[in-house]
Amino acid sequence: MGFWEKCDRECTWNKICCWVWAMGICGGVLAVLVVAFAVLFPPMVIAEDAVLQRFDLIMAGTSTQPAENWSISYNATVTLALLNLNIYRGISYGPLEASFFFNGSRFHRSIAMAAGFYHKPRKMVRLPLTVGGVDSLAASGALEFEAENKTGGFGLELRLETVMRYKGLNRVCAVVVICPLKLQLVHPGVPRNATDNCSENGDHNFCPTRCYNLVEEGGGGCTRV
Repeated sequence: MGFWEKCDRECTWNKICCWVWAMGICGGVLAVLVVAFAVLFPPMVIAEDAVLQRFDLIMAGTSTQPAENWSISYNATVTLALLNLNIYRGISYGPLEASFFFNGSRFHRSIAMAAGFYHKPRKMVRLPLTVGGVDSLAASGALEFEAENKTGGFGLELRLETVMRYKGLNRVCAVVVICPLKLQLVHPGVPRNATDNCSENGDHNFCPTRCYNLVEEGGGGCTRV
């Protein structure tokens, strides 16, 4: 009689362990499905490399008349890496517009990619940007230029604006990516050190920088189509 009682107890514990194991497996599968289909991740954006080859201040006035209007002559290249963190959902982007700012003033605006593209899940896409020209700069920007020019590094901001749509969803969301860049002026022909030893001071390297991704979910940023 004791043998059967012992067997019943052991069989009961075996059943409990089996049920717990099965529920754990089901819970794990459910969690993966929720993350894959219900949770949406905005794209991660990293500025992998950036080179500032020209950044010169042009005074509009003369020696007898102080300058009221200033201009900035610039040339820069930036490589952005976009990573789609979603397991299942791809992302379709509209046209991408790139803007550069210095001291809060926009001095460049152009279409980085007119046609847009489809971003596959768990994939990385690199987007090279090249900007250059001569644009106006406010007086406050000229003062900031003089101050930063003494340090050898300039604080710039790259903004990337577009609209995106997740695969299988009928809504389009506005996206603004902000990349703060600390750049040193690199003259053509001057070799740059390896980025493995990147540093904010003392060389011409650029340390990869994480960009801020603003998906306007709430205030009218996403609209149904």
